[in-house]
Amino acid sequence: MRLPLLTLCLAAALAQPAFAQGTDSDHDEHEHGALGAHVHGESHLDLAQTETGLELQWRSPAADLLGFEHAPRNQQEEDAVAALRQSLENPQALVQLPAAADCRLTAASAISPLFAKDASASASGHLDVDASMSFSCSKPGALASLDLSGWFARFPNSHSVEVQAIVASGQQGAELTAKQPQLKW
Repeated sequence: MRLPLLTLCLAAALAQPAFAQGTDSDHDEHEHGALGAHVHGESHLDLAQTETGLELQWRSPAADLLGFEHAPRNQQEEDAVAALRQSLENPQALVQLPAAADCRLTAASAISPLFAKDASASASGHLDVDASMSFSCSKPGALASLDLSGWFARFPNSHSVEVQAIVASGQQGAELTAKQPQLKW
């Protein structure tokens, strides 16, 4: 499969140190490599518009999505982890794309130590949840926005989503919130 130029550009741009997020905190346990600090309330989204659709890469603190970031301790927490994974792997209610673009989900995955069969052995400390989503659009020329109203409704502890995007018109960054959930390009 040939990677579109925009996807390669996004990967190169995001690898640059200029995109590393800092923190005012002295807590080293909050650091997560080049992606920056683990900040509760703040999710990160890397977005690349391709020739035929959209690629999304998410990173969120587990506490924002679940209300906790430890291995499930009871059935209620196990159910919450399973429901989270289901939501991220079927994100149509979380991410709205323009109807005119006629997009469909082609792939989605969610990764976290919380999803391991024996989460108690690997899920401790400040945990993140990563998700990838690919959308293919029959009319990609109409793909000019993204709406995360569903994300903020489903995850009220996620107060903002920091977006880095490479789209047909160029590169842009934005901070989306429940009050301003749309990115237009």
